[in-house]
Amino acid sequence: CHFNWKWDSDKGALGIVLETSESYCCFNSKLGRLINEQGRAQIGKGWGSSSNPRNPDCSGFTVEELQGLDFSAIDFTEFYGDIK
Repeated sequence: CHFNWKWDSDKGALGIVLETSESYCCFNSKLGRLINEQGRAQIGKGWGSSSNPRNPDCSGFTVEELQGLDFSAIDFTEFYGDIK
């Protein structure tokens, strides 16, 4: 999973934080996560807005976005260790 944000989700009457929440985008595979994390950075596609952390953008890539990725610039080291 890719960590997006952490925020105070519940505050008491005195402003004391009673609960914090975290937002993640989870993928079916490590390969999918790596391509999403590094590919999004290449094309400027974010994960949504920290001002609305309950609704992250976990969408995949369009065909056009995939065609715009430079796969030679993606570091697959973390994935290679799993297939050895």
